[in-house]
Amino acid sequence: MQAIVFANRQGNELSPLTQEYCPALLNVGNKALIEYTIEDLAAAGITQIKVVCCNQSKAIRQLLGAGDKWGVKLSYFLSKPEESVQPVLNRLALSCDELLLIRGDILRSPCVRSFIEFASKIPNQFIQANIAHHSAGLQLHYVGDCGSKTNQPRHSFYSEQVNKLDWPLSNTVAMQNGVTQVLHGTCYLMDTLECYLAANLALAEGKIPGLVPNGRPHPSAASLHLDVKAQVTNNDYSSVNGIIGRNTQICSNVHLSEQIVIGKGCFISDKSSIKNSLVLDNTFVGKGLTLENCIVSKNLLINLNNVSHSYIDDASLLADTAIHSLSDDESSNHTYTNFGQRIFALLLFIVTLPLQAVAMLMAHVNQRGDQREQGSWGEVITDITADTSNQNPHNSKHQQAYKVSIRSNPLKSVTLLSNQGELIKGKQWRVKHRALARLPQLLHVVSGKLALLGVNPQHQQDTGQPIDDGKFMSPQVSKKRSPMPLRGVFGPVQLQLAESAPLEEQQLVEAEFATKRGISRYISLLLSKGEFSHLSQEHACDITDQQVDIVDLKVETLASTNTLNSSDLKH
Repeated sequence: MQAIVFANRQGNELSPLTQEYCPALLNVGNKALIEYTIEDLAAAGITQIKVVCCNQSKAIRQLLGAGDKWGVKLSYFLSKPEESVQPVLNRLALSCDELLLIRGDILRSPCVRSFIEFASKIPNQFIQANIAHHSAGLQLHYVGDCGSKTNQPRHSFYSEQVNKLDWPLSNTVAMQNGVTQVLHGTCYLMDTLECYLAANLALAEGKIPGLVPNGRPHPSAASLHLDVKAQVTNNDYSSVNGIIGRNTQICSNVHLSEQIVIGKGCFISDKSSIKNSLVLDNTFVGKGLTLENCIVSKNLLINLNNVSHSYIDDASLLADTAIHSLSDDESSNHTYTNFGQRIFALLLFIVTLPLQAVAMLMAHVNQRGDQREQGSWGEVITDITADTSNQNPHNSKHQQAYKVSIRSNPLKSVTLLSNQGELIKGKQWRVKHRALARLPQLLHVVSGKLALLGVNPQHQQDTGQPIDDGKFMSPQVSKKRSPMPLRGVFGPVQLQLAESAPLEEQQLVEAEFATKRGISRYISLLLSKGEFSHLSQEHACDITDQQVDIVDLKVETLASTNTLNSSDLKH
């Protein structure tokens, strides 16, 4: 006997879930529908199984493999989406005498063994199965040698019956030739989203005969089943019927009630509430979110209370867990090497003190060369004469003389955004070498406010760009980066772009840099010659290295002439 498993449904009736899953791969209790069918066939002793699939054939192959997990031999056959059973069988050109046809994209209580035992008592007959007033999507055909006697194709003898296995399934019981067996158990056709949710909740509650949820019982809640490495910190779940997938973490203040199924690799944040809902694999549920009678898949929310769905753009509410996970090297820096990084930054700051002395001299030299009029060394005093008139009865003129004291300073003040989200003051040497200019900021690494390596911490208000706190994301790398990457002293923007570069350009450079992996990307960055710097030269100010700080502004009102001499204007 050979089994043919049909897993070629398109599943439009389950949209929008089927934009990511085909029906055969939809999880029920953290196991794909088609896996239940393969398990049922293996338990009945059938070892030769051919799977008919369509659009997501590669994903089905990756899941099932060659069948070694169940001790069966699997092969695959590609068909059109929802192609009729008859032409598929004709192309397969099977030679076996007994053929078991079964749909692999619906859920039924294990029944293949009892179905075959019943069929063995009625040899040479076509037999179909019904469960709970539904077609079970299960047929047994006996072909024998009838084809050789009549010189007709073997499968032409059961063309009328096999059409009953086409999707949608027919519930017609009456047949001219054949037998219908009524089996005990439950069957879910998965023809609506409500049916799909009901199947998951029924399995969580243990109401599907013959099927047991995966995982170990929770120590204080026997009806809550935990898969491998599932973490549930709250012990007050004695009244919950649920299934928690592997590598899923549920925070301590999460409220779970009635029936719930949570998939693999999920993260459920504090103060969220889940009731009679299904959370599919790799979904992040944000703090304080309430889900009731819902299906959630990453950022897709399906609310069955009003049969609506929406895609949530706010990653703090619903998202793919990959977006909320730091890459391996970033996570390691952030969690484990933070203390070591601060010690290293302190040593680096001490070692580079001679370089910083050179930077200070360079800054002074650059500024002295740019100043046109000098008073005492390091100080320029400029008198600017201007006239203003007030509205007095005699229409007299008063002159205001502005005495501006400009002191050159080798250090420039900048506003930085720390990794704690606070605005902090930083210093930079007024030199052209970008890495040398940022050496004073190593003290913020020592204090733990910045990382040594990371994205640009400079507050965009300093460059005249729209304020942004570093949460930008690129669609191309959104699954590999955190929405809040570490801000560091050295990074691609800090070392390769001018400070006046547009925010969009900074985001582009950060996104491109994020596609590279490993600590070696930072080493190559420090050794680079600023390959992106030419992009922003047109935005750079001509007097970037000639800026000075106005530290003293005194306004004195003097009675004088009402003329303004251009020669009095100083730099």
